[in-house]
Amino acid sequence: MKPTPFKLTRFSSLITGLLAGLALLLSGCESMPPPSVANVGYEFDSNFNFESVGTFAIVRPESPSPISPILRKNILNETANRLTRMGYTEVAKPADADILVSVHGTSKQVVDSVTYSNVYYTRTYRRSSWIYFGGYPSTYITTSEEGTLLIDIADAKSKELVWRGWGIRKFTLDTKVSTEQIQESVKRLLLNFPPPSR
Repeated sequence: MKPTPFKLTRFSSLITGLLAGLALLLSGCESMPPPSVANVGYEFDSNFNFESVGTFAIVRPESPSPISPILRKNILNETANRLTRMGYTEVAKPADADILVSVHGTSKQVVDSVTYSNVYYTRTYRRSSWIYFGGYPSTYITTSEEGTLLIDIADAKSKELVWRGWGIRKFTLDTKVSTEQIQESVKRLLLNFPPPSR
């Protein structure tokens, strides 16, 4: 679905059930399996002329963030490297830039539950047959962190946001993230920058 431009102001058996539950627990223990962000999206100001952009400056928000300082630094460095490879020039002073680039993150705990209806059979030797017994439901609960990584790009003159890309995946926003995962995340988020022309 094409994003809408915006005007900014914004068991059959018990064993099977146990195995399934174990698989859920193991998947919940993964910190951040590649690709680093599973769901990506973006929005932009349709009135901004992205074709006029040639330079950018990295800015560091003063507001608190669940992203660790080291992880934020690594993401910003990769964002700058990616934009440079795309043909943009990084400048040291925000006043000399066409756009300002910053990184933000949010995190919330997510609880998932899956219920299985277990059934089992037993054999009666008198009739040499199998008898079905209704089982009992088993519920498996896992908790994880759902993190959202955002890359914001603002017009350096007006300081208004003109483009935002985001990626969502279940992981913890800490320093236990590989370089490859950071590179993959930033790459996917910036695939739609600049946005397609009208």
